[in-house]
Amino acid sequence: MRTPFPSGAWPRALDYPYVRSLWIQAQPRGTRCLVDDPEFQWAPRMEKWAQARAEREGEPDVIWGISYGSLRSAVAARHACERLDVPLVVEFQDPCPYPGEELDLLEARALERTLQYASAVITTTSTYASELSDRFPKAANKIHVIHLTMPPKPPQARIQSAAGDPPGDATLTLLHPGTLYGGGARNARSLVRALPLLFERRPEAEDRVRLRLVGGGPGLAEAAAEAKKLSVAEAVSVEDPVPPEMIWQQMVSADCLVVIKHPGGAYNAQIPGKVFCFLAAERPILALVPEGETATIVRGSGLGLIAPPDDAPTIADRLVDLWDAKVSGRSTVAPVRSYISRFSEENMGDQLRQLLDTVRR
Repeated sequence: MRTPFPSGAWPRALDYPYVRSLWIQAQPRGTRCLVDDPEFQWAPRMEKWAQARAEREGEPDVIWGISYGSLRSAVAARHACERLDVPLVVEFQDPCPYPGEELDLLEARALERTLQYASAVITTTSTYASELSDRFPKAANKIHVIHLTMPPKPPQARIQSAAGDPPGDATLTLLHPGTLYGGGARNARSLVRALPLLFERRPEAEDRVRLRLVGGGPGLAEAAAEAKKLSVAEAVSVEDPVPPEMIWQQMVSADCLVVIKHPGGAYNAQIPGKVFCFLAAERPILALVPEGETATIVRGSGLGLIAPPDDAPTIADRLVDLWDAKVSGRSTVAPVRSYISRFSEENMGDQLRQLLDTVRR
């Protein structure tokens, strides 16, 4: 759904008349915390815009508000629903608040009000659904889990995947596509530290293993520096992001796809979106993740080799398994397609159809 703001001009806080009108509205409530109160951000403007559009084009059957860790869009969608008296579906793509943050009193009230009004609440993880149900038990019967889905594999990628590995190719290639933040956040340091442990146990693997880190973020330079310090720089390749169609080809040609999560429990309610792309590729997945929902899905797919993200010796064990399988010509995994199909676009469509049938008036 389009917003009332011009494309590319989202920071309407610079729109003086708009901010002034919000300030005036806030005075009777005795608050000057406009920036912190989702009820007085761009929700009132969305409400008026939705009314004007409904008068021109007719009322919608449902309004769908999507949150990526912020309440602004969900609260704005609720305002529009209240004005038009139509059902509201709220979808949380990420936990609210985002991991490491806390809701203040105004935000907590806005979240509770929005959950009470909503006809249905969608989360993309079972973990966050449980957290919401525990915190807001009156809304528990409205909460539904619909995981993200596998994107369709491009035709050329399907052909390449079906062709298999080139005969006699004894180079083990691991691919991590995406952002690495480094420091105490998501990083590849332990994976890099596992490489010399692999080479110590399998000396013949030296110069025949390649870890490709394709993407962005300060964690890539950090991984390269760690590799240089450990004298395994030749095994680590730091590369710029590539277009989606190219990354698909690289995914199906890699021996193993790597997903890394933060080692702490703060991000347990999130599943990296790349996991579902990996399921579609049906390649072995080295999941450097804590035990939780992400590990459960990867393990259930039959594609996973799991290790804690901060445990280099255990990661080295998984690398040894991959290397031994590579040189012997066998596979370390067996895809469970009946499980993987749960995350297909077709299955998601069926779930959404059933949900919308229940909320549409």
